Amino acid sequence: MVIGVLALLVLLTAWWALAQLRRGRRRELSLDEDRVTVLRGAALEEAVTEEIESLPGVERARVALEGGRHGPRLRAGMVLEAGARPGEVVRRFRTETLEHVRSSTGRRDLTADLRVRSTRHAADRVE
Repeated sequence: MVIGVLALLVLLTAWWALAQLRRGRRRELSLDEDRVTVLRGAALEEAVTEEIESLPGVERARVALEGGRHGPRLRAGMVLEAGARPGEVVRRFRTETLEHVRSSTGRRDLTADLRVRSTRHAADRVE
């Protein structure tokens, strides 16, 4: 009896963990109203990641296509190099990268959440 309950608990925990990983991700993005033309979500994520990483001051980036009833959304995270100017990088993401994605896909309703972190580096020593 106890082993059965523990086994059920392990299965429920594994199911919950998998549900958290898959939460909200979209496999594809429809490019027209009839859903005839679609873009694979992984292809869009890879292209946007490369475009973000090409911005000056960005060390690395990660992008996920999400969305549901409220429309598609990009969830992006970037790590800035030491000495990068966050305001400038965010401005270029908004005015260049995001606008490029919107115009390329024809999806003006595409929104984005952006998280910005900076690279950790050792403090300079003063002697």
